[in-house]
Amino acid sequence: AVPSNGLGYGVLRHLGDAESRTALRALPEARVTFNYLGQFDGSFDAGARFVPADEPAGSSQDAAAPLGNWLTLNGQVHNGELMFDWSYSRSVLGASVVEGLAAAYGEELQALVAHCEASAGGLTPSDVPLAGLTQAQLDALALPAREVEDLYPLTPMQQGMLFHALYEPGGDAYINQMRVDVEGLDVARFHVAWQGAVDRHDSLRAGFLWEGLDHPLQAIRRKAAVPLRLEDWRGDAEPSARLEALAEAERQAGFDLASPPLLRLTVVRTGQERHHVILTSHHILLDGWSSSQLLGEVLQRYAGHAPATDGGRFRDHVAWLQGRDRAASEAFWRARTAEIDQPTRIAAAGGQPDAAEGHGVLELVFDEGETLRLTRFARQAQVTLNTLVQAAWLLLLHRRTGQGTVTAGVTVSGRPAELPGIERQIGLFINTLPLVGTPHPALTVSEWLTGLQARNLEMREHEYTPLSDIQRWSGHGGEMLFDSLLVFENYPLSDAFGRGDTGGLRFGVPRNHELTSVPLTLLMGAGERLTLTFSHWRDRIGDDEVGRLADQIRGLLLALTEDVGRRLGGFGLLDEEGWRSFAGWNASRDDSLTAGPLVPDVIAEQAALHGARPALSFGGRTLSYAELEAQANRL
Repeated sequence: AVPSNGLGYGVLRHLGDAESRTALRALPEARVTFNYLGQFDGSFDAGARFVPADEPAGSSQDAAAPLGNWLTLNGQVHNGELMFDWSYSRSVLGASVVEGLAAAYGEELQALVAHCEASAGGLTPSDVPLAGLTQAQLDALALPAREVEDLYPLTPMQQGMLFHALYEPGGDAYINQMRVDVEGLDVARFHVAWQGAVDRHDSLRAGFLWEGLDHPLQAIRRKAAVPLRLEDWRGDAEPSARLEALAEAERQAGFDLASPPLLRLTVVRTGQERHHVILTSHHILLDGWSSSQLLGEVLQRYAGHAPATDGGRFRDHVAWLQGRDRAASEAFWRARTAEIDQPTRIAAAGGQPDAAEGHGVLELVFDEGETLRLTRFARQAQVTLNTLVQAAWLLLLHRRTGQGTVTAGVTVSGRPAELPGIERQIGLFINTLPLVGTPHPALTVSEWLTGLQARNLEMREHEYTPLSDIQRWSGHGGEMLFDSLLVFENYPLSDAFGRGDTGGLRFGVPRNHELTSVPLTLLMGAGERLTLTFSHWRDRIGDDEVGRLADQIRGLLLALTEDVGRRLGGFGLLDEEGWRSFAGWNASRDDSLTAGPLVPDVIAEQAALHGARPALSFGGRTLSYAELEAQANRL
């Protein structure tokens, strides 16, 4: 609790004004120095080149040399033993006095240990420094202190997920599930491997607290047993329907966010050597990269190999987040979001949503030739494939909404390079940020792509900022700035099952279930074939509309690769078939019965259905369908 670790005391005592120096020098002077050096054991592992010598090194100074204080205690832990050296002035203290003090101190330590072993234990603010709580606030939490290893804040993405979980209790957004068939599984050994991974990673033993707190916290338990449900369905020749129902039930069961671990295993034996594994977890624990890392570690443990131990802890990342320059991030995001005239709503710009509940999934797969074409083009344009897809999506939003500046959500890795071993840490590091772009018709494809790539790089300096803060700073009343989210997947789960020694296990093709709270999520997977997976909530955007979006993004992506010098104003959303349909609408009245509806009739129909939506934009002015219809009728 001492400000700046006491730095100000020495500065004022020796360099302050005369009044400060006089006041501080008049204070009683401490005549005992207590210096605890910490646990040296953790500083010298088996691979260290230098280790402390075991034999005595003798006195560090002459017996007649001046001392820093009358009495100094130097303590440390080495080789599992706590040791204290007592240095004292013989002109002030006698040997028998110091020996008596040392004996009494040892007895006091033993009594303290005995008390701690016998009592229920407790937490002090110094035990959990990242939590930022007072002793009274800690006591009010009523936590089982002996079971708590640490308390620290949530990352920005965890804050958002906790908010959605509390705002929509019982929903299955952010309940993730991985399913895979496996042959040759030893279930007990598999369970032990999972337990070992949870024991090792603090992030997997987190429960979340929010009631009565100024800001939510995650409580890390010392132990958290991995739940395992076993089923034997060897008598069922076609268990597929039952497995689907079981997986759905596991997702619907959800989690109590205050009770770790927020993951559980279900293993169904479907044959003599065959099992179906269902891993259900809450997204608040893990991002995609961490999920792949975790599965790889579990398989290492199953095969009898010790995983790497130099990945650090999730709390290190939380501590790093607390040291960020919030003022600089606020200035950056205020300037970036000032470009936004209004939030971008792709759902509002489309047709009516489906009456059906739940979510839908549509997968758009580019063949190998198309994928190679897109990859080569991105490389030649000196941008990533991720940026190319983002560029096409923002251009699509611009065309569909009529907004000059559009916004889509993007996920960033959130793993700071300066943290050692960050790529091997497990937790929820990703963050969602608004990607803001203005695809002006006069821009060339090259200018649009390089500008967007630069914007992505600029965001990296401030990618740890909570989305809720950005929305509040944007001046739109904290409203969500987008309803579509782009996620680039660079961690295919199939790779985790194929890496290294799997202990004799043979896996089928894994299936992954992930849902966000955003109306439309576009997941990009880049391998031999580029895959765009559209996941959407049907009550916000219908299946037919998502199908049209998939066709349009496909057309735009391939069109962008044709000429880097082409102006964006030359790109439309209609493919060849669409243009033929449009030509049919323009047929003469004599042919209207066979050629389809006339353009004026189509516009009148839209004016009746969606009069407030934008129909035309030009020269800084926008006409809605109703305004266009009224002016055309007057003309």
